[in-house]
Amino acid sequence: MLGPHWRVQVYNGTGAVSGAITVKGLRWKPNATDGSKAFEGTEQTFLTAVSLASVTWVSGTSISNIAVGEGYYGASLRIEITGGTAAGDYTVILQHSTDGGVTWPNNGEGVLLGVFNVAASTAEIMMVEF
Repeated sequence: MLGPHWRVQVYNGTGAVSGAITVKGLRWKPNATDGSKAFEGTEQTFLTAVSLASVTWVSGTSISNIAVGEGYYGASLRIEITGGTAAGDYTVILQHSTDGGVTWPNNGEGVLLGVFNVAASTAEIMMVEF
């Protein structure tokens, strides 16, 4: 579930520099009439990096979920990773800030959204919904 202030983190555990990493998606909240998921109208970019060094984390920007008309419960994310020269795992984490986006948990702490194995020199797209 999305909190008042959240962000996405990605960890490159491959042993080599990655290619581009992008996390995009649509947030959702319950439909007022039937409770079904009502997705926002425009896809958002939550994280983008040209590359990521081996065994390091990259964090997306702080996303506020408290403005008028927001109050989203979850998201459907499209995670696009271009593998570097080595195949390996990329870990994706959802983090929440308890002080308005000023401080964040340590790298890797938060809600695990998935660990994705990406082949060397290929582009992979993974979908996560929560």
